[in-house]
Amino acid sequence: MSLKSTLAQLDLAAPRFALAPQAVTILSAPDEFYSQLKARILGAQRRIFLATLYIGKSEDELISVLDQSLQKNNALDVHILTDGLRGTREAPQKSTASLLAPLVAKYPARVHVSMYQTPALNGLAKLMVPQRFNEGWGLQHMKLYGFDDDIVLSGANLSKDYFTNRQDRYIAISNKEVTEYFYQLHKAVSYLSYQLQHEDRSRGPSDNFKLVWTSDCPSPADPKGYRKEASRILAPLLKPDTKVSPADDKGTYLYPIAQFTPLIGDTASNELKAMGLLTKMLKGNFDWTLTAGYFNISERLQEGLLKSTPGTAKVITAGEKANGFYQSKGVSSQIPDLYSMLAKRFIKKAEHIQPRIQMLEWENGQYNKPNGWSYHAKGLWVMPRGESPVLTVIGSSNFTKRAYAHDLEAGAVLVTGSPELRAKMAAEVANLEKHTTPKTSRDYNKRPTLIQRLFVRLMGNKL
Repeated sequence: MSLKSTLAQLDLAAPRFALAPQAVTILSAPDEFYSQLKARILGAQRRIFLATLYIGKSEDELISVLDQSLQKNNALDVHILTDGLRGTREAPQKSTASLLAPLVAKYPARVHVSMYQTPALNGLAKLMVPQRFNEGWGLQHMKLYGFDDDIVLSGANLSKDYFTNRQDRYIAISNKEVTEYFYQLHKAVSYLSYQLQHEDRSRGPSDNFKLVWTSDCPSPADPKGYRKEASRILAPLLKPDTKVSPADDKGTYLYPIAQFTPLIGDTASNELKAMGLLTKMLKGNFDWTLTAGYFNISERLQEGLLKSTPGTAKVITAGEKANGFYQSKGVSSQIPDLYSMLAKRFIKKAEHIQPRIQMLEWENGQYNKPNGWSYHAKGLWVMPRGESPVLTVIGSSNFTKRAYAHDLEAGAVLVTGSPELRAKMAAEVANLEKHTTPKTSRDYNKRPTLIQRLFVRLMGNKL
């Protein structure tokens, strides 16, 4: 499939926005991301909207910067969306919710904090599943960072690791229409979420909040009614504009994509559809690079990659020592081995079906040791053979079964014919390849235990 025909198919799957190439800025490092966040917060005039899985419980500086911006500008509104399970997991100790509650108390009319809770976990199940594992039933996983008419699309959350030594991706877009689109998406999911309120209670200074349901629609405790209202609100936002003129393959376009399977189902979401179209494109005269920090790529996407016909193709994933769970405590210490097992399965298939696919493992020191990094980047780049990329996918999704079945994901397909922007895309890929080592199936010589194999079989869609 050619680029032009792929654009025509994307026009049937998602909204499309034309961009000036110079409106796109690709950031490369965590500290650059954090500096940009703080500068954009302080420079915002009308609105700030942030969607993240969580804000690190020790991110007092980030909260202080938000406070400074609110103090100096009475016209500024701040809208924050996080996940309710992840954001309250440590309560009554310090948590995302307890960190944000004082800001809500100080600016009750201008700071709005929404916390999504999946309708898949309620009633008795919610009480029985341990907090450390309940996230497997579904999360608010979008990463959207909007400031007036600019937005940063990323896979990074808002915590120290992501600001210092966890490699991710970050693309800033300066475009009023694109930013307004993602604001409406943020607003819709916020309406379908609990609202954070400040409330001093008796169990310590971090026991300072409550979550209340203020929306007119049914709460997640009524999954059927809740999903019906969610479909009414969200599905129209994902529909393409059927009246657009054909896209020019020399132009620059952004297609927002989202996967809201737990709320509106698989067919009304459009990220998986878009990825399916892009893997069809890979059967043409294109090279590609895909990265996923957590390698548990959906079977449908794996099949598309294995059927591709590239000159060269690369998969970049976290090495064991760059996995955020490396040497963690308890059951989670097994997770790096599980992802290595899944990576071995894929590359073993590739060696037989499409040997031009190369597996690259990213490691930069050892995570949790001085100067050690972890790896969290995810995305896809497509390039005509031997050339720089013409297309990239950026966003929150790890392309996993879990992402497509349980979590709320958002991102974009960015397409360009601009030589300057294509060169920036190529530089981003080169930067991610700096700390990689090629691997074959023979390099994955650690034999998985019976328990690990059973866990992947029974719980693989939670990884």
